[in-house]
Amino acid sequence: MSPTTDGAPAAILRDPEVFVYELRPECEDDYDRHHAAVWPEVIAELRGSGITEYTIHRRGSLVISVLRREERTQAPELSPEARRRVDEWHDLMAPLFAAVQDEAGEPLYAEKIFDIGAYPETD
Repeated sequence: MSPTTDGAPAAILRDPEVFVYELRPECEDDYDRHHAAVWPEVIAELRGSGITEYTIHRRGSLVISVLRREERTQAPELSPEARRRVDEWHDLMAPLFAAVQDEAGEPLYAEKIFDIGAYPETD
């Protein structure tokens, strides 16, 4: 593991996690508006859980989120107030979605089927 610019060891990141969601078509503008100003408690919870890279992409009602998190054993606990705000955020987002899990109740995880890094470079 190579050090960061401040001399601390760099975090080891897991492979990206990619999820696909479907918004209710009438909720696209609300979804964008909320994500233009994500609450600080939500950002703190994401970072506290080891997420260092997180992007959300949208095309119409299709939402694709890509995140990477550090390898770590345990996330720090949130304060009760921060936990309440994170729960409020989830409650605010829930009605905007048409689908967030499959028939078995699992998240709509997108499986990686191609990686250019698996192919050798050629001249």
